[in-house]
Amino acid sequence: MPHPFERRFKQKIRQSEIAHFESRRTPMARQKVNAGISFHSHTSPHTGEPVTQLTNADRQKAVTMMTRAFIADPPSRFLYPELDKYQRTFPRFIAAVAGAAFDRQGAYGIANLAGVALWLPPGAHPDETALEMLIEETIPAGRRAEVFEIIERRRNYHPAEPHWHLAMMGVEPDEARKAYGSALLEAGLARVDRSGQTAYLEATNPQTISLYERFGFRLVGTIDTGRCPPIFPMVRRIA
Repeated sequence: MPHPFERRFKQKIRQSEIAHFESRRTPMARQKVNAGISFHSHTSPHTGEPVTQLTNADRQKAVTMMTRAFIADPPSRFLYPELDKYQRTFPRFIAAVAGAAFDRQGAYGIANLAGVALWLPPGAHPDETALEMLIEETIPAGRRAEVFEIIERRRNYHPAEPHWHLAMMGVEPDEARKAYGSALLEAGLARVDRSGQTAYLEATNPQTISLYERFGFRLVGTIDTGRCPPIFPMVRRIA
């Protein structure tokens, strides 16, 4: 019998599929969300490197780099503790959670994709059908309930108002001290600020909380289910 978290997750998937179908019937609504807030070229004073907007042509290279970037990320390795399975499976996880960033002009890169940020603008969401399939195919049955619980708790922290979601951001491990993360945040948040809307993210490493706080994010809770390392939801609202 499915765990209650799994049943609720599947119900939400069906609801999101209906919403997705409706959004396809009204393309002007999606255009209105992004009207006047297109990406502006950005060169960070921290790095001197330009931040560029990525396209689908960059997707594979970006996902490959992000897989390397998250190789020591505690919650990611809770999902896939075996290195070989992580390397084979995590690209599918990225695609399900943040792949819509490439389709909605929310993917940014720096220094030949040594750093990548994947933003989901208002109205864009993870592919929950693909995520459910991935969990059922790759997570042992005895651990699925906790994974579904994590997903549901993360969803509950999302702001109620339309918001930009920094779904994932990563930097090549060998390039970690070059301020690429700061440059990517500056570029993404400049677009968020032009929209006048809220931004949301989940810090998966407590050492990164102070970085996000410097850019105006505030910690709004902790997701701790027991075995999985804690996840820290953060929100940034325009003053």
